[in-house]
Amino acid sequence: MSVRTTMADLITRVRELIGDPVIAGTPSTSTYTDQQIQDALDAHRTQVRNAPLRPLQVANTSGTVTYLDWFAPRGAWEASPVLTDGAYGVLTPSASDCLAGEWTFSTTQTSVLVSGQCFDLYGAAIDMLYLVLQSKAAEFDFATDGQSFSRSQQAAGIRALIDAYRTKVRAPAIRVIQNAADTW
Repeated sequence: MSVRTTMADLITRVRELIGDPVIAGTPSTSTYTDQQIQDALDAHRTQVRNAPLRPLQVANTSGTVTYLDWFAPRGAWEASPVLTDGAYGVLTPSASDCLAGEWTFSTTQTSVLVSGQCFDLYGAAIDMLYLVLQSKAAEFDFATDGQSFSRSQQAAGIRALIDAYRTKVRAPAIRVIQNAADTW
């Protein structure tokens, strides 16, 4: 599978979280490929269908209430969500911030639903940090000529970062399907 262009912002954010930047637009300066990071993100993907967004109510100078800004309860959306009104007519926002899960419309909307994919950035970052930790496993501390060199502290720092990110991981979604034939 190839890297989806709609994943660029999410891949960049995970790179920031794991300290693996692409310098001056040169992918060869990073340790991990966009494909590897996209695969980690895809392992932490939530598929969303027609979820309601919440509006920011704004009263203008004439006292009329408008609903131009709409927010998802979660951020980190792939840059290809479909936004619809209550009758499932497709809406086009005037501004989008998929990383934050915020969309702005030029005209007031009464209902906005979103369908697409959102991701757990911290879960993906943890997966990538375990790869970093594996690469550090072969490194060791040593002493020579009265000097000591400690490389094991890198692994300890990575483990601490993993522990910090674990507190930010999203709770997994559970799909519940009730069958009409199930009568308890």
